Amino acid sequence: MTVTTYDPEAVYVTMGESILTGWNSISISRDTVPILTVKGIKGKHTRTINYDTSATVRLSISAGSDWNTIFSYLLSLDVIEGTARLEFKIKDTGGTSLFHSLEAFVVNYADVVFDASLAERVWIIQCLSTKEYDVGNTTTPAGSLLDAVSSGISSLF
Repeated sequence: MTVTTYDPEAVYVTMGESILTGWNSISISRDTVPILTVKGIKGKHTRTINYDTSATVRLSISAGSDWNTIFSYLLSLDVIEGTARLEFKIKDTGGTSLFHSLEAFVVNYADVVFDASLAERVWIIQCLSTKEYDVGNTTTPAGSLLDAVSSGISSLF
């Protein structure tokens, strides 16, 4: 079995029409689970779809990045105007992961630490909804595996 990792050069992060470069790490998490269990009487349960697609993105960039100034400016402007809703997208061109929101905004200013080491700033971006949220892998899966899973699932419905 081959173990692969993400190639940072193949992961594109865009905010509006600008490509964000120089990031160190990105984490994305859904704010709620997509399927909820509803407990019923006599041990009979059911499930329901949760249509809340909001998500939180944690973006770590170096303290010297110009993006710190941009995020700080966007947040300051949003505090004054209250109208910041940005398109935010992460696409792994070397694999299958894709995240896309049309309703993103910067939540708070990053913590500022002054020390002798290379510091990072972590920005939190809230997405009120997600247009696409595909948790893929680091490589494009083999067609035969994808076809087998797809046909197995479609035969259930």
